[in-house]
Amino acid sequence: MMAPWISEKSAYVALDYKLAQLIPELISISLLYEIVGEKEVYTLEDAQSLQKRQYTIQEYRNKMDLEFGYSPERMLSILRDRCQYLIERGSTLNNPHIPASY
Repeated sequence: MMAPWISEKSAYVALDYKLAQLIPELISISLLYEIVGEKEVYTLEDAQSLQKRQYTIQEYRNKMDLEFGYSPERMLSILRDRCQYLIERGSTLNNPHIPASY
């Protein structure tokens, strides 16, 4: 009985989720440099300042592709993850009202 209402809510956020999948891949290395500065090696602290607490410390360490940090390409991947997270977080409906008719 609630299928129409659920479909309506799903359609409401569908475009936002599509953006969350497509936009991060458009982020370039030059945009990374504009946001966090240009370095040959980024530190754990650099990655954490960008991605906040979205990764565990083990995930941060697993993503390191250099002995003591991250390459620009890996930081770009982390930035893209952050962008996707932010778009998806903003794409949700928090406690949508269910009409009494349902």
